[in-house]
Amino acid sequence: MTSIINFRDQFFGPRVFDSILEDFFYDLDRTVGEWKNDLEEAFPQYRCKSSDSEKTFQLSLAGYAIENLEVGVEGNTIYVKSKKVDNEEHLFAGRAFTWKQRDPYNAWALDQSKITFKNGLLTIKIPKRESAKVKQLQIESI
Repeated sequence: MTSIINFRDQFFGPRVFDSILEDFFYDLDRTVGEWKNDLEEAFPQYRCKSSDSEKTFQLSLAGYAIENLEVGVEGNTIYVKSKKVDNEEHLFAGRAFTWKQRDPYNAWALDQSKITFKNGLLTIKIPKRESAKVKQLQIESI
């Protein structure tokens, strides 16, 4: 039996549209707190957790020395920078990078962040501003 394929269905059919949607939402899911496996896409690898009171970032920095790292706040952006180090034993750890996270709504107290570095894991805990916390209001009956 011969089937007739419409030109429009071949290029804009349901399978093509579904694959476009899957690619779009797959990329969104990967950027929201998932470990990124492709080092060319994002370095350093990081994970983000958020709660009502704080936001936590964990950056995987195995092989880096604490004295070669710099963490700072500039405006509404927190950043982590590394210097390039020539180290033949740890070639990967000699890579310089800059990692930034922006707070567009100014909801997080970036300057009050608690930063720890243990076993190659840099942890940044950022508390939420009091003014940005959810406040419960009373409902009056009339």
